[in-house]
Amino acid sequence: LGIPENQGKRYSWGYPAIPELEDHAKVFELLPAVASELGMSLSPAYQLIPEQSTAAIIVHHSQAKYYSVGESRVEQLMR
Repeated sequence: LGIPENQGKRYSWGYPAIPELEDHAKVFELLPAVASELGMSLSPAYQLIPEQSTAAIIVHHSQAKYYSVGESRVEQLMR
């Protein structure tokens, strides 16, 4: 694609940029083919099934950066 190797970022659920796994449900709402054509589903804990599946937002912009939206619920509970 002609994109430099160190350009862009990958944001995945469960990490600081998208800390809440329950937001995986939004992916299924926005992209119904995830379930119907790819055969994926969510566990009661919002983990992707089949195991080892990954959902991510890929940004190839040269100014893309990692960021945190705040404490995750796990971090809040650990206080």
